[in-house]
Amino acid sequence: MMAPFYSVIIPTYNRWPVLHEAMTSVFQQTCQDLELLIVDDGSTDATRTQVLQLAQQAPHPVRLLFCPRGGPAKARNVGLREAQGTFVAFLDSDDLWFADHLEAARQLVLRQPQALDFLFADTQLTRAAGLRASYLQGKSIETVPHDRDGTWRVFRRTIYPELIPASMVITSSAIIRRDLLHHLGGFDERLTPFGEDTDLWLRASAMARAAAGNWSVTVHRRKLADGLMNSGQAWLWRSKHIELMTYHLHGPGRMYKRLIGQRLADLYRERAVINLRQSTYGLAIRDLMGLIYYDPMALPKHLHLLVQRARRWLARRVQSA
Repeated sequence: MMAPFYSVIIPTYNRWPVLHEAMTSVFQQTCQDLELLIVDDGSTDATRTQVLQLAQQAPHPVRLLFCPRGGPAKARNVGLREAQGTFVAFLDSDDLWFADHLEAARQLVLRQPQALDFLFADTQLTRAAGLRASYLQGKSIETVPHDRDGTWRVFRRTIYPELIPASMVITSSAIIRRDLLHHLGGFDERLTPFGEDTDLWLRASAMARAAAGNWSVTVHRRKLADGLMNSGQAWLWRSKHIELMTYHLHGPGRMYKRLIGQRLADLYRERAVINLRQSTYGLAIRDLMGLIYYDPMALPKHLHLLVQRARRWLARRVQSA
């Protein structure tokens, strides 16, 4: 039996109502040369029973895999170890695909005379306030030298430096060659719950010939109202990204030390603001030292922004008192 073109991996945890919609969007793909791997990350709801029932309606093979509760990075890696497809496409259990997502990418891969390894496309973000039409529009990736192939940009060079300030890859739009994923070692589970996807796309972009579609293939449902985090989540997000950027500074990104240093300085400044708000002044001072270390020439700019944010925070505290 020939291996499918795609292995689609959906990690899930107690999300059966929206998982049903995600699976249906896979069933409705115009390309059906695929296998679907649902990785149950220790659900306690009806996920297992319902997935097995719905799988009977699938136009392609569906496998249900299990793993201990370990977060999306571990669940995706479990799926990757079982995947048979030439390419792996990821879909979060609360996101949706438009019907032509997989076929459009497959046709591009088949048309290109040189192998493509990594593809992604624009995404619609649903928030409490409604639908945002474009995720990639206006991002720096639009300026990367590229060749046009229909609605795709096939990049002539690595997009690694463009992903340093902020990842422009929504995981549910990402398609990557399985052999490359194995070579990269999959997702770094130490960075869960924030940063493991950004890290993988950075490492992939350093090695891969990449392409981006300028139309939306995915509906991405923000997990937090209007994309906002509470202070604890915001602190952890920045801490994980400091960890991964420090790794890249001495590894894959050593050619881009200035860019990564600027990004680290921004992250330390942002975390210093959070620590000031939480009255953890010792941690705030430590972060200021990190800021100075990575971007000493920009210290006046960072201090100006820090003072502005501290003043706004104090003003709100006074008003609410």
